[in-house]
Amino acid sequence: MLKNILFFFAILSLLFVAPQPCFANDAVLPKTVRITTSDWPPFTSTTGKGIYSDIVNDAFAEIGITPEYVYYPWRRGEKNVASGKIWCIFPYTINVERSALYLFSEPLNESSTDIFYYGPDKEYVFEKIADLK
Repeated sequence: MLKNILFFFAILSLLFVAPQPCFANDAVLPKTVRITTSDWPPFTSTTGKGIYSDIVNDAFAEIGITPEYVYYPWRRGEKNVASGKIWCIFPYTINVERSALYLFSEPLNESSTDIFYYGPDKEYVFEKIADLK
């Protein structure tokens, strides 16, 4: 159970979210799009630097679009995407509620998180968070 919870948080950064409808193949692409993220070093930052920010910038550059970053806290950013004030937000994971509102790209990366503890002659067995208290 704990591993599932930790895995969820680890993949929180995997996806890039775009509002519906997305650009059609034959549509004229805009020169710039307003996108949002928040400060989550080393993945994203309000300075425009970060692992995921670089991936997003490169992806837009490939199709000749300049991203215009507007920084909001996560919830406000998501509301602004839903209302159409912002074109996309990243990084996000897919869930049922978001799937109804947004289109998701392929993952920006894949990872997993493991926790370990070293203690001489100690073995901890746990199945739920309460076991760790």
